[in-house]
Amino acid sequence: MASHATNTSIPGLTQARVQAITMLVVNLASTISAGLALAGLNPLPFTSDQVSAGVLGVIALLSAVYNWWTHLTVTQAGYEGKQLTTALKTGGLNTTTPQNASQDDGLSRLYETDTDGTIILDTVTGTPVINVKG
Repeated sequence: MASHATNTSIPGLTQARVQAITMLVVNLASTISAGLALAGLNPLPFTSDQVSAGVLGVIALLSAVYNWWTHLTVTQAGYEGKQLTTALKTGGLNTTTPQNASQDDGLSRLYETDTDGTIILDTVTGTPVINVKG
């Protein structure tokens, strides 16, 4: 086999393959359905109202799961990531912790601190330095 045949590290190649296969399956299904309809057979044992309700139900379920996944912060890491994202979008970092947070719950680890616990500020931007050590 040629060396170029085994290299599939092109970005997006897997996604393009999945899209191509999905389009092929949808085209085949619609062609078979049209052929059965031309032959006088009912290709789907469902009414159009049932199909519409099913499609809308699936869309509603997928959008609810997507909304939950992208907008809720459930874990400590999720909270810290959301705080960092908000800080990057607004141009400043929010150094406050939630009102019910205690110092030992891990929120204080988001920013670098010196030996007395004071948050270290960047000398150029004046924003708190993010703790990348963990």
